[in-house]
Amino acid sequence: MEGMDLAASLTNRATRDAMYETGTALCKAMADLISEERPYDRSQTGSLTEHVEDQLNRLCYAMAWFEEVYRTGRLWPGTPLGDASPDLTIGRLLAAVPTYATDDLAAQSRAAASALAHLRTAYAPEDVHPGPTFVGSADVGGADADMIIGDLLLDVKAKAKATLRREEFYQLIGYALLDYDDRYRIERVGIYLSRFGHLITWTVADYLGLLGCQRPIAELRERCAAALSIH
Repeated sequence: MEGMDLAASLTNRATRDAMYETGTALCKAMADLISEERPYDRSQTGSLTEHVEDQLNRLCYAMAWFEEVYRTGRLWPGTPLGDASPDLTIGRLLAAVPTYATDDLAAQSRAAASALAHLRTAYAPEDVHPGPTFVGSADVGGADADMIIGDLLLDVKAKAKATLRREEFYQLIGYALLDYDDRYRIERVGIYLSRFGHLITWTVADYLGLLGCQRPIAELRERCAAALSIH
C-alpha cells in the first residue's frame, strides 16, 4: 500500500483519486483471488488453471509498477502509472500488462513448482516470510530480503544469464548480518535463479568460509551493528 499511497501523492490533483482507487481495487482483487484459489494450501496437489495463473500474474505485474514507485520515489514517464490520467481504472491497468510478461511469469512459476517443491512440502505457510525486514534494516536505509523459508534466507534472481556478481553474494550475507537479534534463526542462505529453475544453498558457516571469513555469525552481527551505528 505504501507504493500506492506514494503514487497517488505524486500525481496531479485530477488523477489522484483514480490512482488511489485503482491501487485499492488492485489489492482487493489480489486478496479475493488468493482467498478463492488458496494457492498457499499445501493439501492442493494440482496447479492453478491457466486462466487463474494468468489473472494472478497480471495482478502481480501491475503491483510491481507500484512497487517501482515505492523503491524509486517517483512516477516514471512511459509507464501506465507515469502516464496515468483521471480515467485510470483497474481494468485499464491490467489491460496494459503485456502478454510476454505474463507468459514469462508463468514459465518461471512452472520451473519453481519443480525446483522448490521440496521446500513447499517441508514448510507450512506460517514458516514463509516474504519481504522480511530486520532489526538492522533501518541502519542501511530500510533493507528487506526476498524471503525466509524456515531457516533458509533465500534471494531470488530473475536474471537472463546464470551469472552472479560479487556484490550479489555480499548482498545475501548482508541481510543475514542485519538480523542482529537472530529473530529468524537463519542457518542457511540460498540463491534461486528463477529463469533456470536452479536453487543453490549453503550453511551460513560454509557461505562465510567461501567469502574468506572464519568468524561466527553472531560476532559478525555485533561488529556490523557497531560499525553502522557510527554512521
